[in-house]
Amino acid sequence: MNKNLYCHILKKMFDMEKMEHAQVRVYGWSMMPIIQKGDIITVVKCKDIMVRDIICFMKFPNHFTVHRVIAVKYSLDGKRYYTKGDNNWYLDDYCVYEYEILGKVLM
Repeated sequence: MNKNLYCHILKKMFDMEKMEHAQVRVYGWSMMPIIQKGDIITVVKCKDIMVRDIICFMKFPNHFTVHRVIAVKYSLDGKRYYTKGDNNWYLDDYCVYEYEILGKVLM
C-alpha cells in the first residue's frame, strides 16, 4: 500500500476511534538506538502522555514522526508537546498539539 494513503487511513481510523492500537514500520534513524530503521512498532491510543514517552504524531500531511517528549507546556489552546529524536542533536523546531498525536509507542 502507498505510504501516504496508509498514513491518511490510519490517522482517520484513530480519529474515529475505530482502532485502539496499530503497528507502524519506522523509516528513519532519528530514534536510534532504541528504534532502528525498519522496525515495526506498536502505537496505542493514549491520553496520559508524559515527558520521556515516545509518541507517534502527524505534524505534516501524510507523514508520521516518532520522537520522544522532552517537555509539556500548558497554554490557552491546550497542551503543547516538545519533542526530539534520540539520535538527533537538536530539539524539533515545532510543538505538537494533542490533536496531532496518534498515540504512545509501546516499548
